[in-house]
Amino acid sequence: MKKLRAQKGFSLMEMVVCVLLVGLMSLTVTTAVNLANKVYKSSVFESESEVLASTLNTALADIFHYAENEGTADPYLGTDTKKLRVFTNTSQPYYIVRGQLQLCSADGAAADEGYLCYVIRTDDRAYKAYPIANRGTYSTSSSGLGLILTDLSYVYDPNTNMYSGSYTIRSTDSTLSSKAKEITFSYCSIAGSNETTDQSGG
Repeated sequence: MKKLRAQKGFSLMEMVVCVLLVGLMSLTVTTAVNLANKVYKSSVFESESEVLASTLNTALADIFHYAENEGTADPYLGTDTKKLRVFTNTSQPYYIVRGQLQLCSADGAAADEGYLCYVIRTDDRAYKAYPIANRGTYSTSSSGLGLILTDLSYVYDPNTNMYSGSYTIRSTDSTLSSKAKEITFSYCSIAGSNETTDQSGG
């Protein structure tokens, strides 16, 4: 009888403690992995948003350097006339006549989808949007992280011939919903202004 008692297995309490310890270790590892993944994504967001801002600001410099101010935004396009300005830039490769910047889809087919475009109103009271940068500029195949723009606004100062404004870069990843990088820009136009009347459409 003494021999049999010496060979007994784990008690129920010992099994419960073992399961709890394994569960606690698994939870700790999972939490650490998730935290490391979030830190990695946050780091990628910071670097990728800098690259995107540099690309877009280079294009904006080309556009605004030769932009001629034409007045406040076209109300027909459904934009806030206090936040946007109409301008003309007939230099290549843009050739913008009474256009304005707006956030559209990557192909320019829909409005307000987070991609920076310049929009031109056509004669038939329609508008056509041209993306300033292609879809690949907003994401990388290596990280899989997507970026979009929000809160675009810019104004023109006739005293200095300066276009200045800002936009915000955000991630399409739900785990980075709180991450945002505000980018400001300011460019001097050598073309000046052609605004002679109030074109606010009010």
